[in-house]
Parts: sequence; C-alpha cells; structure tokens
Amino acid sequence: MGNDMLICLRARYQELGPISWREIQVAVLFVVLIVAWISRSPRFVPGWASLLNLRDATGNLTSVTDSTVVILAVLILFVLPAYPRCDPRKNFQTSGALISWSDVQNELQWGVIILAGGGFAMAEGAKRSCLSYWIGSSLKVLDALSPVLVVITISTITAFLTEFMSNTATANLIMPVLAQLAVELQINPLLLMLSAGFACCYAFMLPVATPPNAIIYSSSTISLQRMLLMGLVMNVVTLSVSLISIHTLGNAVLNLNTFPIWANSTNNDMAITDNATDICMAMVEEMAKL
Repeated sequence: MGNDMLICLRARYQELGPISWREIQVAVLFVVLIVAWISRSPRFVPGWASLLNLRDATGNLTSVTDSTVVILAVLILFVLPAYPRCDPRKNFQTSGALISWSDVQNELQWGVIILAGGGFAMAEGAKRSCLSYWIGSSLKVLDALSPVLVVITISTITAFLTEFMSNTATANLIMPVLAQLAVELQINPLLLMLSAGFACCYAFMLPVATPPNAIIYSSSTISLQRMLLMGLVMNVVTLSVSLISIHTLGNAVLNLNTFPIWANSTNNDMAITDNATDICMAMVEEMAKL
C-alpha cells in the first residue's frame, strides 16, 4: 500500500515537469509580497509605510494597508512577461503578461468575493441600523441563565448559522450582537466572542457550508444523510472541546470570568462617545418602552 502510494506520487511529480519561467516569477513575487507585509509596519521598528508620508483627501496622514500591497502585486502580474526575452520558442513581443483580464474574469471566484464583501456589508448594516443593539438588548432575557449556559447557547446557534453562511459572514453578523449582549449581561465580551468565533469554523454538515464540503459532496458518493450525521458528530465533538478549552485554559490566561473595565460602557473613563452608538442605545430604550 505504501509503495503504491509512493509510486503514484512520483508519477504525478514527474507529470509536473520542470519549473517554468512563469512559476519562478510568481514564486519570487509571492516572497516579495510576504516580506512587504511583514516590513510594512513591524511595530518594533519603523516600517517602509511610514516613510511614504501619504495623506488622504482631507490632508490627514494615512497609511498603506495590507490590501494595498496585494493590489500592487496583482497589478505587477499584469505587467511581467509570460516568457523571457531570450526564449527562442516564444515571441517576446506577443507572449503577453503572466495574467490577462480574461483570465481574471473567467478563473477568479467572484462568488467568494461577493460573499465575503456581502458579509462585511451585512455587519455594517446591522450596526448602522441599530439591529445589533436591538437584538443584543432583546437577548437580555438570557441573564436568567448561568454564563456557561449562555456560552453553550450562543455557540450552538452560531454553529447552526454557519452551516448556511460562510464563517466570515456569520462572524460579521453575530459579533456586534455579542458585544452588545455581553454588556447587557455583564459578561466578559471575550467569553462570548471567542466561543462564537470558534463555532463559526464548525461547518461540517451541509455541502453549502464551505467550499471543501461542496467539493467532497460533489466528487464522492457520500449521501446527504450520511454527511449530516457525520457532520453532527464532528460539531458536537469540536464544540465540546472548544467550550472546555475556553472555560479552562482560556479562563486561566484571559481571566474570562470577570467583566473588564474596558467593556463597561457606563464607566466614565471608557464611556461610549460615538454619536451613532448613543443614538442606537436611545432607540433601543425607546423601543423597549413600547
């Protein structure tokens, strides 16, 4: 069995052939991208981003972000030649760049980009419309439960939601709600948000939960019923492990059983000063009177 697998791997490796000029360029550009990320703002020394002295439209100092570096690397891919000038097999003038817009249009997973962007838009909409504050205030009925039961409930709900949404969209939607709920229940926000953050990754039951699930379901003979059953078992196991870890190791390191001062919105030193937040809180109070 082991020899057969080794022979198969060697055969597949031979099929790859020697590394090409395009692969070398992409590898070098990727290394440069990582170095640019690390050296942009390393904290302990000034990064190269601070040397640019960039300013926005209002004249305020602004900084280069990781996204800017990635966009620059992508633009370079449109410029670098696909074949070297010395390659006699190709015409350098007509060889084109490493990628073209048609490649991006046909090969890029636009659905993933729209899904991730939609998740951020959904979270921002919930915040701007005060939906997260309203939901967080409405869930104050959970104060009758112990913090352990609250965490179990939140983790279970999050794990259920992430079966139908991406983990990014689920986190963007539920994190603002949990932040407000933690203040309402006087529970350490990290306790709720860490539990939900882990639960966002536990998407094992449905093919639509994550792309790997869809690939496995479409390329194998596994039935939906079996996938649901095995995914449920994995959800129970992973939720149990994460909850035990948070209440043991997490509590020992982060002291999650105490409500921190920085999370107390009624503290004078840490009072909420954002006008939108004040308006949301006032709206929630008025709605509660109705």
